[in-house]
Amino acid sequence: MTDESQPKPQAFSGAYIVVLAVTVAAWCYVNFAPEAKPRPITDTELTKMRPQQDYPKEHAPASECRECHEHNHQTWFESYHRTMTQDVKPETVMGNFDDVTVDFPQIGNAMHLTKRDGMPWVSFEHEPDLSPPSKEVRKEYPLVMSTGSHHIQFYWFPVGAEQTLGIMPIGHLIKENRWIPLQHSFLSPPSHGFETQTGLWNTRCVRCHATFPEMQPSDVALAHNTRVTEYGISCEACHGPAKNHVAIQRNLKNPDPNFDTNLVDHVVDPANLTSKLSTAVCAGCHTIYKPSSWKPHIAGQPLGKDRHLIDRDAIQENMAKLLEGIREDAGGELENYLSTFDDINGEGEGGTTSTIDGAFWPDGKPRVTGGDYNSLLKSACFTKGDLSCVSCHQLHQARNDTRPVKEWANDQLKASALGNAACTQCHERAEYETAKHTHHQAGSSGSSCYNCHMPYTSYGLLTAIRSHTIFSPDTAVHQKTGRPTACNLCHLDKTLEWTANHLESWYDIKKPELTEEEKTVSNAATLALRGDASQRALFAHAMGWKPAMEASDIDWVPAYLATLLKDPYAAVRHIAGRSLKRHPGFAGIHSDFVDMPPAAEKSSNDAMKLWRERKPVNSGQKAIPSQVLLQDNGQLDEKTFKDLYDQRDNRDITIVE
Repeated sequence: MTDESQPKPQAFSGAYIVVLAVTVAAWCYVNFAPEAKPRPITDTELTKMRPQQDYPKEHAPASECRECHEHNHQTWFESYHRTMTQDVKPETVMGNFDDVTVDFPQIGNAMHLTKRDGMPWVSFEHEPDLSPPSKEVRKEYPLVMSTGSHHIQFYWFPVGAEQTLGIMPIGHLIKENRWIPLQHSFLSPPSHGFETQTGLWNTRCVRCHATFPEMQPSDVALAHNTRVTEYGISCEACHGPAKNHVAIQRNLKNPDPNFDTNLVDHVVDPANLTSKLSTAVCAGCHTIYKPSSWKPHIAGQPLGKDRHLIDRDAIQENMAKLLEGIREDAGGELENYLSTFDDINGEGEGGTTSTIDGAFWPDGKPRVTGGDYNSLLKSACFTKGDLSCVSCHQLHQARNDTRPVKEWANDQLKASALGNAACTQCHERAEYETAKHTHHQAGSSGSSCYNCHMPYTSYGLLTAIRSHTIFSPDTAVHQKTGRPTACNLCHLDKTLEWTANHLESWYDIKKPELTEEEKTVSNAATLALRGDASQRALFAHAMGWKPAMEASDIDWVPAYLATLLKDPYAAVRHIAGRSLKRHPGFAGIHSDFVDMPPAAEKSSNDAMKLWRERKPVNSGQKAIPSQVLLQDNGQLDEKTFKDLYDQRDNRDITIVE
């Protein structure tokens, strides 16, 4: 007998069961299924994800300038400005992509370089970490853009997020025709690891490596939407927006009754501007400035509208005022503020130098290439005179210039500005281009205005660069700043006292108080061993510079260069190795600046052994230069040499190019 009071089981229909099962499955999928991956980006799609060239509003391409300016267009085409950034094509690629594997221990991710339909590709051994911003997971990337064609060429690949680029972590060293790690391309502290610097081109390089860039916002987090009028430095960068100019000139040839006669021609010729406005054209890129203030500079306009220059003196002054204002209230925090101030002055104890110290010497003169405008601001020839960039440089080779085009393109100097002619445009030859003024034989390297007043005291592109601050050597300034004097960069075997005595005798430049070391040891020897990385790089260059090798007793120099072959900084090792090979008997010495420490140590030891086995200077025929730490037997004073080496300035320093 059943209990009618108990509820009876309900009968479920088949349709209800199906609906229930589907609902449960959907709930489980939503809550427990892995997140659906976006559709992979195809190779073809990825190749197109690069900064775009466009000519909006008032802009026109360089090809339209050619209609009237054939010669100027051709000389621009031959220049390195044009190829600063290029769309990768088989004819623009300088590195070897013929099925080669590049594997540097410093990077930790081997790369296989190949070509597909003539275009370069890189395949990484391990999937590179590109986050942020890309969610694209792959090992193979097309290389779509290159930067550089004069010294080093770098290659960029799209990461798969808008037009965001990553840099291949190796660069092609053009003259040596070889691959090197990206971090070895600059003077910076030793570092290891895989670097793609995602977004670097979109946010920094684009400012001076392309014409009229627009860094537009992106809907993708941390991605970049970048547009330029042209890759590289094109006509409009120096002459201004050209669309109206082209239209006006075309209408003059073929008049249109409906032509808008109110169009304003924005094109200017820098040679016809005032010296200050003309220099501002070049300063749009050749300047050390605050990144936050940047926008494209338009030729003919004052620079102050879009460049806020970094001035070390002003920063120091502001910091000093800040310290004075907080001195009474800072209490226990005062030492923190003082250490910050010391670091700005390059005197910090923390083992590093400040960012600004990687751009300027302590007196505010730039120590890095690219700060040419900042340098000119420290020069009376510019501030009190009419010197401008185009006083010496010519961006289009003159028709009557007989030099090979590549020789002109190397530094784009006017033929009329070669040698002392650049300075005697304003300074009387009869007064300044004579031994009475130079105290050197006419025609010698010592009679060169450049060598004395624009010495190699800046760094860039794995070499020393001439300062664009025009100044006279002064040993007191060297003592305060550490910047080498022109005299000691040429007379490598001379002491600072030797320099001070001559400057006082010849030019009434007051001789400062000198230490015993400054009186007895060569300035070049001292800084090559004990200087900071920048000073070591400059003297490594000087020790292979032909005028210095001619002006100095150089029997001792290879011993110092051999020591620099094991320098912690790859850039210093590179410059030292290049200079060493210029000395007799050392052309065949093995040295590779990308070597890891054990191999670099061996190269150094081998070079030093070769130097010790040379035939020493005969003291009966030639005086032994004790100021370079040579003994009577022609060998090193090992103790003093080691003492100076052990005092090496090991603070980290990065020269920001």
